[in-house]
Amino acid sequence: MTLTDYYSECENGLSALVLAKLSTYFPEVWTVSNDDTSIARGADNLLVLRPGKFPYAMGSEMEEGVYKWEIIGDLYIRYVNYATSWTRFKAVRNELIHLVHMYPNLNNVPGVLKMQIAANERTAYFKLDEAGTKANFIIQTLEFTATQWVTFAGGEI
Repeated sequence: MTLTDYYSECENGLSALVLAKLSTYFPEVWTVSNDDTSIARGADNLLVLRPGKFPYAMGSEMEEGVYKWEIIGDLYIRYVNYATSWTRFKAVRNELIHLVHMYPNLNNVPGVLKMQIAANERTAYFKLDEAGTKANFIIQTLEFTATQWVTFAGGEI
């Protein structure tokens, strides 16, 4: 029996939506992925996704309910100089905020009722050079939350 991976449906939906609608900032598939080694490939903007927490609320039946899938997204913006880099950082983050509100069901991912985005951490400089003295990226961890109604198939063994 193949089990549905509901979290992956939401993460893949978010990734596909960002790539489709924000291709100016994320022109290559690998710039929005769950591969944190992609930072070494040389993009100016990256969004690295990974699973977070997942609160659950049971529905009226035992085999249904609502999950709030947290998708952690580390947003990396290449540092060029102060004015250019921070302007681009704010623009990309703003586009992501608007995207989540314009496509609250992740462009029709089954069962997704709404999306939210938040950041509970400050922005930071990320140093990648060998000497550790030059900031190469501005980074902020974003928390995307996909609220999804799920129904489990099957029964007792």
